[in-house]
Amino acid sequence: MITWTPLKLNKTKSVIIATIINIITPIYHGNLHAANCPHTFSGQYTITKAATCTTNGTEVAKCTKCHTIIATRTIPAEGHKFNGSYTITKAATCTTDGTEVAKCTRCHTITATRTIPAEGHKFNDSYTITKAATCTTNGTKVGKCTKCQAILLVTQIPELGHSYGSWKVTKEATHTQAGTKKRTCTRSGCNSYEKEPIPATGHKPTESRTLTKEPKRCEKGP
Repeated sequence: MITWTPLKLNKTKSVIIATIINIITPIYHGNLHAANCPHTFSGQYTITKAATCTTNGTEVAKCTKCHTIIATRTIPAEGHKFNGSYTITKAATCTTDGTEVAKCTRCHTITATRTIPAEGHKFNDSYTITKAATCTTNGTKVGKCTKCQAILLVTQIPELGHSYGSWKVTKEATHTQAGTKKRTCTRSGCNSYEKEPIPATGHKPTESRTLTKEPKRCEKGP
């Protein structure tokens, strides 16, 4: 047992010394008690450091009387846990691969990475006209991917040729002079036309005749 000898101290020093005594005394008595304690153990451990997926943890056993640590053991690292699902981190396109990852469900560390193959273009046989064909020039049409709109095919559209309407007389033919007729292309934006002559009709004889000179009479002889 400790015997304290009173000292003549001022008020400030007395407060400091009393505080130190209040801190040291329980520790001293606790250590003294622990040294003489016949430890008992309930079989339960207390975790002092939790294990993670990749690092070990620690747990301790304490005396139920003096709470002194009487055993320490390691908690093995748990290892990553995977539920089979992947998360896309980069989507695949028609021409480039994508990426998806698997993560630990506990610590969210990426545990696996795999490639998503490029999907390839998709074409539905539909074309878009980029240049219309005219009567005299070719046009073009393109086939595009239905997913990314990339041009996959360029095809020529043959020129249409003229589409003429009916002939219209522009000058009537006469007996002695030829006439003309004309027809125009009916396609929008085309002003092409053709002209052809109409032959002169010529004179047509009739059944009636006109006497232009009297015939001579024959004189009878004696």
